[in-house]
Amino acid sequence: MKKIISIIFMMSCFILSAKEKSLHTLNNISFKVEEATTLEGRKRELTYEIVMEFPDKMKKTVTSPEINKGEIYLYTQGEKSVYLPFFNQVEKSEISPEENRVLEFIKALMEMEKNNKSFRENYYKNLNQKIKLASGEIIDIKSRKKSEGYLFPDKIDIFSEDIKVSTLKLSDFRSNIQIDEDEFKIKK
Repeated sequence: MKKIISIIFMMSCFILSAKEKSLHTLNNISFKVEEATTLEGRKRELTYEIVMEFPDKMKKTVTSPEINKGEIYLYTQGEKSVYLPFFNQVEKSEISPEENRVLEFIKALMEMEKNNKSFRENYYKNLNQKIKLASGEIIDIKSRKKSEGYLFPDKIDIFSEDIKVSTLKLSDFRSNIQIDEDEFKIKK
């Protein structure tokens, strides 16, 4: 009986101490975002769903506020396509750095987690981590949540020139999901 209890105890310790899966092994991910942005004293709240396929595809579907609901933003290979349901039209343009921050952040996070031992150790200890994007913005990872074996950031603050401009709360993570090839196409 003692042997069985010892084996169960050792197995439960092993299972509970199992390491998270490495972020850089993700093929794709989807999650929801609540974004609170303050610019020039005005606060704006936006919620949207993100679907990403690595290395360079992202779809953002706005779910609120009501005036923006249904807007779709596709980012692929340096190009942005926007579907505006109010006008039933699609516009194409180049991606500006500030629009690309979510994709740039996730890619930078995966790269640092893979190649920077100090960053990786602190990230998995749930210590605050900061990432500087090419645009100069600083992403401050405030907290993380384990989902499907991965440890995802679930609250981040975005700073521009030492001024906090946005807080993002991420939730409902799904990783390595089946994505239809039409996911990254706009259908009117």
